[in-house]
Amino acid sequence: MESETMNEPISDLEEPQPKRFLSRWGGIYFSPKETFQEIGQAPRVLVPITALLVVGLLVFITLYSILDTESMAANQFDQMVAKGQMTPEQVERMAPVASVMINVQIFFVFVLGNVFYGLLIAGFVKLFSAIVGARNRFKAVFSITLFSLLAANVVHHTLLLMVVYLKGSSDMDLMSLVYAVSSNLNGLLSSFLEPEVLPKYLMSLFRYVDIFAIWIISLISIGSAAVSKKLKTSTAAMWLGGAYAMMALIGSAFGA
Repeated sequence: MESETMNEPISDLEEPQPKRFLSRWGGIYFSPKETFQEIGQAPRVLVPITALLVVGLLVFITLYSILDTESMAANQFDQMVAKGQMTPEQVERMAPVASVMINVQIFFVFVLGNVFYGLLIAGFVKLFSAIVGARNRFKAVFSITLFSLLAANVVHHTLLLMVVYLKGSSDMDLMSLVYAVSSNLNGLLSSFLEPEVLPKYLMSLFRYVDIFAIWIISLISIGSAAVSKKLKTSTAAMWLGGAYAMMALIGSAFGA
């Protein structure tokens, strides 16, 4: 009878030298499956975490220099008053620190948020892997998740900065900043439909039908299968897509 050690992946016994960070990053765009397989053999998390933080910090600094956060805060407060979430008196009390609050929110979304979301996604992958009987290491799953987020965010954030710079931010709030790149079905329909033609809940739901979200789910599904035993890409995509759909349904109810 073979020992338990003989059944362990080779990467658990002797971890090979990883490729350079730039090779891994570029490989996500051009040959994701092979790149994720290599990452699974020698996973690293510190470097992609640092890269995500640096990219996010650069985006935050750039946004800080070009955004009109006072107007953004005013727009956000107006929407909250219209929805009955705040009273004019509460808005008046919050006005002196509104700009600071917007900057704190932007910092979390673009700097800290992706590492936090990456941790949640990796934990979810480990959870459903256990349910379906797949075997993988958390470090490998977390690593491919971080690299997937990094690859997608570099493209998305570059487009975001271009859009904000060209359009300006005087009529934006935090939500419209996050969705400034019209890569979702909501943005497409809004470009040729009159306002209020479709129900608010439906339009809010369409925000989640997003090219970048689909890309990230696809990458993490490919990566999860690449670093796991007995896990297919289609199975990972079903679990990740199902969780995202559930989040979209719940999030749209609050965003409508």
